[in-house]
Amino acid sequence: MIFFAMLCKNNDYQYGDVFAYHMKEQLHQIPVESIPNFSNGRYIRNLFEKLVTIQSNRLIQQKDITREELMEFTEKDILLGIAESLFDNTF
Repeated sequence: MIFFAMLCKNNDYQYGDVFAYHMKEQLHQIPVESIPNFSNGRYIRNLFEKLVTIQSNRLIQQKDITREELMEFTEKDILLGIAESLFDNTF
């Protein structure tokens, strides 16, 4: 979660406590010891990039988008990622 937070900070993204809760829950379920050549950094970077895409697809449906909305991951983003098996398909 620390690397994800650093990626967000370096790219000016924010997220709230509910997003962080869901993220931690998902990360704790990954069977890292049984995945060959698992790389935490690569996995988190892939998650970040895919969450940016999910967030962008959500926002494109809005008429007006504020800078704050553009730079914030919401619960909707992570729940959609979970529904799309984002955490299972990113290794």
